[in-house]
Amino acid sequence: MMKGVNMVLENIMKRMIYVVLVGLIGISILVEKANAVRGMDGGFIGIYQGDKKAWTAERWGKELGYLQSVGMNTAVISTAVYNTTAFYSGCSLAGSTTLDDTLTKILDYGDAHGMKFIIGLYAESSSWSQYGQTSSYLANLCKTSKKVCDDVWSQYSSRPSLAGWYIPQEIDNLNWTTEADRNTLVKNYLRPLSDYCRAKDTTKLVSEAPFYNDNLQSAADYGTWWNKTLADCTSLNLLIPQDGIGAAHADYTTVQSYFNAFKTACTTHHRVLWADIEAYESLSNQGPTSIGRLTTQINVVDPYVTGITCWEYYSCLSPLRALSCMTLYNRYDEYVNGVNLAKGKTYSALPAPHASYADDGIKLTDTLYPYTWASQVGWQNPGTYPVVIIDLGAVKSFIGEVRAHCMRSDGSGVYAPQSITVSGSSDGLNYQTWGSALCSSPDNGYINIYDLKWLNAEARYVKLEFIPDSRNAFTMVNDILIRQGTGMVPVELSSFEAE
Repeated sequence: MMKGVNMVLENIMKRMIYVVLVGLIGISILVEKANAVRGMDGGFIGIYQGDKKAWTAERWGKELGYLQSVGMNTAVISTAVYNTTAFYSGCSLAGSTTLDDTLTKILDYGDAHGMKFIIGLYAESSSWSQYGQTSSYLANLCKTSKKVCDDVWSQYSSRPSLAGWYIPQEIDNLNWTTEADRNTLVKNYLRPLSDYCRAKDTTKLVSEAPFYNDNLQSAADYGTWWNKTLADCTSLNLLIPQDGIGAAHADYTTVQSYFNAFKTACTTHHRVLWADIEAYESLSNQGPTSIGRLTTQINVVDPYVTGITCWEYYSCLSPLRALSCMTLYNRYDEYVNGVNLAKGKTYSALPAPHASYADDGIKLTDTLYPYTWASQVGWQNPGTYPVVIIDLGAVKSFIGEVRAHCMRSDGSGVYAPQSITVSGSSDGLNYQTWGSALCSSPDNGYINIYDLKWLNAEARYVKLEFIPDSRNAFTMVNDILIRQGTGMVPVELSSFEAE
């Protein structure tokens, strides 16, 4: 979707250029990475779902770091207040309860790492219920949302990671199709709220994520609806329509028709169009879809938009949530960043690991790295530094990255390595040192990533020498990745996606 102003300029620019909103939006929106495939630029995070409200700053750092590792440098935070739960301190809404200062943790990370966040306003479970179309309901919802906007602005207006606002009530093509209903929505909610948000800072985004069902209204008619609405709501400068694939509200042909209509309306009124692709399998299965379907969705909407997001990142792609999500994340990681040459390859590990954390010959190259004892290969205060040598099976050129996933659990005497010395060899005898893989902040209670990037190396054998913590402790490793180049299309993809 969008990258931080400084980081973006370093990492993208090869395929597309900035899109500046109406000449006034000061946030730079870049949408392609410097490789041959189209990836996602950001993701929605349903902040009210699951246990996110209890996450520590370290936990948020790990999650958002994984997003950035696959080029997703913008996140849309679904809502700042949900029902009576506020995700920031000092909420001015009567009866609200602050369970955790979550927005502060998120924006702290963004400020430090060049990530951007679009913050959702007020949402409640009864939105768009039987009262959703009445003027009084909409006016009250607008009033409440303005208070949330004021709260967030008063606390976070100086934050460079605050990119704008998200209006979380999703507009559909069922409840608002008549001109009378559209006027009610515009007059009492969309126009006054978007104007209010935009007045805080004209360089910020004001966004909405509509959805549609292709059985209810034609793409042309829905495009006309949005053409009128954008003319009426001049401060609503970003649309992020849902593609409808996960919800079975559309097929790939109708997706193109609807997004072409959205594009026409946005182009007419000089607004920006992104896509929100549904990464979940179905309405009855909110877990991750396949890599083949995900990449197809990306490529179908790509011609019409300048940014691509997904719903919902954590429940579908987060490697910290479940093995099924980790699997999709790893396949997607290969898709955007390059093939993992180490996947399934044989290796040696010396000295012999501790018997309680023995190696079974596949743990370190199975692409799985959950925070469990059974997944670890571990050494206790070894007399020599632990060494893992991976045999890629043949000499491979253009090796671009070596990555290791290591556990840290201070309470159990498991400390993160100081560093990992990485070297390569074509014959298994003569090794050339490539450098040291480092982890800038190996947090306690997590799997930590050690990376050596930007290589242009050639080898059959890749050696990792783990420099343990100086304390008498365990060193635990549970996955190693060796990436070749960028933009290599995984074999799981169909011929359509590989084109």
